[in-house]
Amino acid sequence: GGRCFTTSHATLTADGQSMLAAMFRSEQLPSARDAAGRFFIDRDGTHFGVILTYLRDRQIPHGVPLDARRALQAEARFYQIAELQAWAEKADEEIREAEAVARDIAGLCTDRLAASVASMSVHFEMVC
Repeated sequence: GGRCFTTSHATLTADGQSMLAAMFRSEQLPSARDAAGRFFIDRDGTHFGVILTYLRDRQIPHGVPLDARRALQAEARFYQIAELQAWAEKADEEIREAEAVARDIAGLCTDRLAASVASMSVHFEMVC
């Protein structure tokens, strides 16, 4: 139970340095095929559509969540698509930066809360 993708030979060979180009530009096409005779690549197809779109348009994808970019990292590495891999690897750096900002904000909030509490004078009476 995988996913089937339909694309052109030109798309598969668009990045001449990629593994897909190496597989499909020569006469040594992948030997693994499914029962219908379609080429079979034993990978999770979740992000293959993004790979194909990149190869087709040669534009870095927009709006891809950071966690999906981490998954794309592995796929771009497997298919040896250097520019897409470099873009996806920036996700780790962006996550570290976002976490640092969140820690800074949390620290500021904690400091302000502590200062507010310290400046409050609480009066209460105990009734027995």
